[in-house]
Amino acid sequence: MNYQLIFICIDETRKIKLIEQIKDLKIRSPIYFLEGSIPSNSQQFFTGLVRTPTLFKKELCCLKSHAKALEFAHSENSPDFSVILEDDVSLHLTDFIDIIEHLANYWDDYVKSDNGLISLGWLPSKKYEYFVNVKPCEVLKGRPYKLFNNHQLLGAQSYMVRKKDLDPLIYIFQQPTFRELKHCIIENYCHKLGYDKELKHYYHIDLIFKILFTQFYLFPLIAIEQPVPSLLNHNNDKCYWAVYFENHYDLKEQYWSFTA
Repeated sequence: MNYQLIFICIDETRKIKLIEQIKDLKIRSPIYFLEGSIPSNSQQFFTGLVRTPTLFKKELCCLKSHAKALEFAHSENSPDFSVILEDDVSLHLTDFIDIIEHLANYWDDYVKSDNGLISLGWLPSKKYEYFVNVKPCEVLKGRPYKLFNNHQLLGAQSYMVRKKDLDPLIYIFQQPTFRELKHCIIENYCHKLGYDKELKHYYHIDLIFKILFTQFYLFPLIAIEQPVPSLLNHNNDKCYWAVYFENHYDLKEQYWSFTA
């Protein structure tokens, strides 16, 4: 099998739910649970920062968690592809495994880039109907799914990367402190996209994806968020999912948390 699943876990209750979900979906690929970063285990990452309010620390920990997951995806024993998922994810009951395997088999046909990242779960800013009409850059072979890359969307609940594409980037994710990681990005990548060196939101993993990767979005989603409290105090269920599923509540039944 040429892919693995990497779950970022910061909550034991959520991990238990993930294990139930994996069993229900009969997932057979290699699965790893990585301990997520939280303020109490990430003090080194904060070194050199003058002000670190609690919320800012949590946001930096989110970044650090994904950096650890990407580093794991690049490790010697990892397969060609990795799917990285947050621990509040809710997977499509029938299509998740099929789409992952399909993307792994046809990656070069769809991505056509040596630094591609496919977002499998992202935060929808508009209604479901809007994304139905978004022009695709690729349509998946024999499946009612498409990829598009003409939007700038948030969310990192699930995404897929290829190991060899991480080769030139991995040193960034291995930086021991946020200040060093930020310096690597600003000095080596921001200018390529015209970003200002005073970039204010460089600590958001969403923005870092856009700077370092050629990002594609999969639609329909094969991963959404479970309706659980956000560790960053976000109300995503109200701000995003209620809007996305308006008039299409039946679509929620396609995802694990709404039927388990």
